[in-house]
Amino acid sequence: MNILERYQLALSYKEKSESELRNWLELVKKKTFDQTHYDLVKATYDRHLKQSTELCEIIFNAQKNSIDDLEEEILAITRKQARLVRESQAGKLKPKKANEKGRELTNEKHRMETVLETARTIVEAKTTEDLGGFIEFEFEDYEFKLDTSESAYDPPPTIEDTEAIPKIKPKNVLMLVLAGALLWFSFNYLRTMGRASWESALSDHKQFLNIKCVNTGSSTIQVNLPWNNGDTTPDISNRQLKRINYGLLLYVREKGSTSYHLLTDPPKIWIVNNAPHTSSSPMSLTSDERIKIQLDTMALRQTGLKLDAIRVEVTRYGGRTVHRSQEVILP
Repeated sequence: MNILERYQLALSYKEKSESELRNWLELVKKKTFDQTHYDLVKATYDRHLKQSTELCEIIFNAQKNSIDDLEEEILAITRKQARLVRESQAGKLKPKKANEKGRELTNEKHRMETVLETARTIVEAKTTEDLGGFIEFEFEDYEFKLDTSESAYDPPPTIEDTEAIPKIKPKNVLMLVLAGALLWFSFNYLRTMGRASWESALSDHKQFLNIKCVNTGSSTIQVNLPWNNGDTTPDISNRQLKRINYGLLLYVREKGSTSYHLLTDPPKIWIVNNAPHTSSSPMSLTSDERIKIQLDTMALRQTGLKLDAIRVEVTRYGGRTVHRSQEVILP
């Protein structure tokens, strides 16, 4: 999206944050809520409002500060055009060269005027109505489209697949034969390697961290929820089983601390396909099969742990991270 569209979306995000916070505070006056639930919802709205306001200010200030420079640049181009006319009339430039230079200056001036008009539109806008109207999205969609979160939806991990194929530039017949043999080996290796796409996002006022997994390969994969005792290299003798094993790790930051540490034995906080997950055995997913994993932050807080923030990492067997969720700030 261009800068004007981005500002319209950011301003819509800000207006929705303000509106939802007002509505919530009005609702609180009429009803009684559990303090934990109240804190969680209000903290969510406060975060969205702070995030959207900061983004709007960044765009607004950048455009405002560019106006003087743009106006000066346009004046400079106008002076160049006038000088070009004088030189052409005095015979200092051939007509063809003068026409080419004239077109270049005209195009550049038009481009700068368009940028200046956009900057003025952003600076003069008071609401989204001044920019074409309010754009309605869910909060998570605003964050994703404006790229404000660390990793709201990570793309499917593809690097690990391409790294297994050697990059060979054959220079002779021998190298071609060697390349063919290596590519054949790599193909067979990848054919037995599990592949999966991972996504993560928050819902229900940050109560749930949702993690979606889709088996995008031809082999069945296994998902450990979470890795037992945080061990990403459990004793598996079969090499092919190692290649199809994934697991989740829960990292927490305690109140008063500045660093995360691994919670090796998390309590019963996991939900799989809308049902509580209590098994310690890995889950198997066939090709194209998908699961929805949820971490209940409310249940985690109710265990008595004094936590400030959490995040989840998905790794392959051996500890290689293939997906990292966004940081979840707990009220």
